[in-house]
Amino acid sequence: MEYGYKITTNGQAAILAALDLGKPLRITRAAVGSGAVEEGADLADVHALKAYAAEAAIVGRRHEGNQLFMTVQYSNRDCQRAFTIGEFMVYAEDPETGRETDFLYSALGDYRQPVPPYIRSVPPGVWAFPLVVAVS
Repeated sequence: MEYGYKITTNGQAAILAALDLGKPLRITRAAVGSGAVEEGADLADVHALKAYAAEAAIVGRRHEGNQLFMTVQYSNRDCQRAFTIGEFMVYAEDPETGRETDFLYSALGDYRQPVPPYIRSVPPGVWAFPLVVAVS
């Protein structure tokens, strides 16, 4: 099963446009899903989650030279139904159009993460996926 992450072709275009326009790229949000891509799929060509499950947070953003460090984080605090995280997507603002576009897609492959529903008597669970994006 496919595993890893790639900047999508739309994300690549957004980076090039930001560099060309001299604007910073604005990462807007992230979402998790329970889907899986087909074996052999190019993750750069995945432009939507296969099975959207919930919004996620982007935490710990920082730049170092040509690298962007961030963590996609999901908490089951608002989760009412169990699901399995099998994918996530990061979105960015297209600097030319101002509209949101897919930026990065990740498939968890055989490392899918089960998420139980939130129970008040138990602290919420947090699933964190650290990323490093390098532009060269």
